Amino acid sequence: MVGDKGRSGRRWALIVLGCAALALTPALAACTGGGGTTAQGGGAATAEEAPKAPAKVAIAPADGAKDVPPGQEVKVGVTDGTLTEVKLTNNDGKAVAGKLAEDKKSWVPGEDLGFSKTYTWAGSAVGTDGKPVALAGSFSTVKQGRMINITPNVVQGETYGIAMPIGLVFGQDVKDKASVERALKVTTEPATEGSWAWTHNDQVYWRPAEYWKPNTKVTLNAKLYGVSFGGNSFGKESITRSFGIGRSRITVADNQTKHVIVTENGQQVADYPASLGKEHDRKLVTRNGKYWAMEKHRLKLMTNLAYEYENYPAPWAVRMSWNGEFIHANDSTRGSHGKANVSHGCINLTSARAKEFHDATLIGDPIEVTGAKIDIPTNGSDIWGAPYSNWKALSALGKG
Repeated sequence: MVGDKGRSGRRWALIVLGCAALALTPALAACTGGGGTTAQGGGAATAEEAPKAPAKVAIAPADGAKDVPPGQEVKVGVTDGTLTEVKLTNNDGKAVAGKLAEDKKSWVPGEDLGFSKTYTWAGSAVGTDGKPVALAGSFSTVKQGRMINITPNVVQGETYGIAMPIGLVFGQDVKDKASVERALKVTTEPATEGSWAWTHNDQVYWRPAEYWKPNTKVTLNAKLYGVSFGGNSFGKESITRSFGIGRSRITVADNQTKHVIVTENGQQVADYPASLGKEHDRKLVTRNGKYWAMEKHRLKLMTNLAYEYENYPAPWAVRMSWNGEFIHANDSTRGSHGKANVSHGCINLTSARAKEFHDATLIGDPIEVTGAKIDIPTNGSDIWGAPYSNWKALSALGKG
């Protein structure tokens, strides 16, 4: 049964602040009467000392930069030396909290910057030549525009199925998708290949190349506060979410056999006779492809006026697409389960079987459909319907 349709999208300026390199005096070797070159006491000759150099400091944004989004990278780095002191102060005289790396080679802010502020650098570095180098420069941030809400689809500490994508839905269409995507990072344990893709102008999703490995640990770090969304719009906040992937549970529904087979960690745990979508109508057939459990409802009221039903009760419903397809209870089609496909696109089970399926399902569990005459689109709108090469092509950065 089809119903409830909808759809959930630096540059561095190098500033060499040092002096000329310190002149080097090569070590002198002593000659002996026997013609050999030795140091006093018979030791080897003193090796030439490593060259010394002044500290080279780089700041981002560039000195004098204007209209900098507060979410743009702000950083001090040094080569041929270490940082001894770093201060970043706004035009109100307030110092920005920051963090100096353990090796004292870089410094980054530890708090968000503000809009319509001028920030000034101060401090120093010391080169390998032992000489201090002053740290200086300034930049100003852009005037505040529209602040865009960000809604993630994952919950802190939750456990999801092996097909779970990571999604962010924004409060408006995003014009500068590359800027937003550069601010997003997914870290996993174990390491997992994956890519961001823009399925809509206001939605971006990250999915692995293949299903997650069971028990993977995942962290989303979306540093979007102050990041330019384009059109004088900026991210309203930064978001971090850590969650886990559970056991491997895969559901396969076959249009030909009219059965739903469920395996868990490689072992079959259920075989449900079912009725899928009517095959004679391309709008109703349950199409081939990879779906995922998106939502769970004890009772879902479904509406599709094109097929003349409104608020039709569907108990124990598990959504598998935004096209309105669910696995749910429908005892009125019980006589066709395992025999004929008579639904409007959903997968019908008996009440007892639908409840069992509903209760055992995690959001993010994969649901695969086979045996139909048509497939789901491969353009990424169904996330797992796209081959991974197609999926990566939807990244705003032009790579996975």
